[in-house]
Amino acid sequence: MVRTTRLEVIDRNGRVRVVIGTLANDDYDEDDDTIGVSIRDARGRERLVLTTDDKTCAASVTGSGNNVAGIDADGRGSVSVYVAAPDGTVVQSWAQPHHHRPPSTSVPRTS
Repeated sequence: MVRTTRLEVIDRNGRVRVVIGTLANDDYDEDDDTIGVSIRDARGRERLVLTTDDKTCAASVTGSGNNVAGIDADGRGSVSVYVAAPDGTVVQSWAQPHHHRPPSTSVPRTS
């Protein structure tokens, strides 16, 4: 068994291309407990990111430095999805806000 908080996969030139585990670095608050997978290009820019923490989970795809698509969900049922132009301008988005579920209306089984 191997235990670690962060695993970095490097390419033949020693560049970090995949990070698995805590993503605390220049892009994240060091006290942040965000866990995820970050796939990076040869320049070290995140291209695909999957994250989760105590409040949300998210997936995003990055173009030339800007997120171009993503989905976020929180633990209360809220979901948002967006698609953006290469400059980062959101061109389409959708959000499903948190809704309280109605009480169960199921009928108890009888034997």
